[in-house]
Amino acid sequence: MAPAEQVLGPWLKGMASHGPWPTTQTIGAQNWNLLNGDLTLPCAVLKSSALAANSSAMRRFLELTGAELWPHGKTTMSPELMARQLEDGAAGMTAATVQQMEAMLLHGQRRILIANQVVGPAELRLLSGALNRYPELELMVLVDSVESVQLLQRGLSFVPDRRLGVLVEMGQVGARTGVRSVAEGLRVAAAVMDSAKLRLRGVETYEGIVPGADQLEIEKAITMLFGQTVELAEAMSVRGYFREEPIILSGGGSCYYDMAALSLHRAKTGDATRILVRSGCYLTHDDGWLAGFHERMRHRSPELTQGEPVPRPALEVWAHLQSRPEPTRGYATLGKRDASYDIDLPKPLRWFRRDLHSEPQALPENHTVIALNDQHAHLEFPASSPLQVGDLLCFGISHPCTTFDKWRAIPIVDDRYNVVSVVTTWF
Repeated sequence: MAPAEQVLGPWLKGMASHGPWPTTQTIGAQNWNLLNGDLTLPCAVLKSSALAANSSAMRRFLELTGAELWPHGKTTMSPELMARQLEDGAAGMTAATVQQMEAMLLHGQRRILIANQVVGPAELRLLSGALNRYPELELMVLVDSVESVQLLQRGLSFVPDRRLGVLVEMGQVGARTGVRSVAEGLRVAAAVMDSAKLRLRGVETYEGIVPGADQLEIEKAITMLFGQTVELAEAMSVRGYFREEPIILSGGGSCYYDMAALSLHRAKTGDATRILVRSGCYLTHDDGWLAGFHERMRHRSPELTQGEPVPRPALEVWAHLQSRPEPTRGYATLGKRDASYDIDLPKPLRWFRRDLHSEPQALPENHTVIALNDQHAHLEFPASSPLQVGDLLCFGISHPCTTFDKWRAIPIVDDRYNVVSVVTTWF
């Protein structure tokens, strides 16, 4: 189901038209160009060529591993980009909350994994409603305690003739939710098997927040976590918990999905085992945090990454230099309301002056953002910097998830920054 056509007026960041206002369906016909001043700044944009390269890389990864892609929709919460991910070969979508599930259902998604425990009464009512409304819905949630199993059982008491799929979550001490041992996981699985409203589907884990002193130690701990996940799955299989259908094993955020695909495939649970990886950021990539992790992936798993299109950052945020009150200090029209700052600050990449350049120019690396306010970026650069008030600045971002949630509409542009379409977000 395509999202309903929306009017794009100046109440949305980046939209500059005085009217008649374009819509999500007609914006590509406006002949707008970011460099020509047709969009208000700050403005987040997505590069169409980078999206295409990243889609191609993921399709090749899936072909090589045989894994299923269930990308985490929380990254973008964009129905247009989720539809593109299905075109990339995604078999379903992952949500973090029941609200995200509802947005996905509204736009036609019918295979959803909520990679979280659902325990609240309102959320359980929505789960029940979804199962009752959509008989074709394949819906799964996580459990990591007998108590969470009992809450689901009670919350689904008014769902006739349907059982909710659940995955037991394997965790690690100090690393968020999940059972802490195989024995504990088997107790939770046994409680699921005793439930008339739940259906045990497999085991899930999330490796992205495993602690460690350095990257090598973290990867060693992740290998151990995947090993425990496999051990739990094999123990469930030996007990005959999956006679009716294949077991599902799921892991792999945006940083270690190669390790997830290779490690979880080692489970001796039968030929029908399904491996679900959940990278949400592969489509947009970034200019910081994720780029570094993917470089490690290329060294760690060359059999999965050699020859693929190298992922490219698709998401940029553009702003004006609005003030240069000191020779080595400037301020741009971009702040915490516009770009992520939870991992790294935005990175100045390129600049453009309309009466000087025909295309954006690379900025030297000695131009840096040192702080953000709500609407200002504090830049530090040498006194010899060519920047002047009014210049356009392109910023690379780190952690796409916490940039997308700051925008309700994001134009897609070609390599000359012509606006070709737009995506919306549903946070």
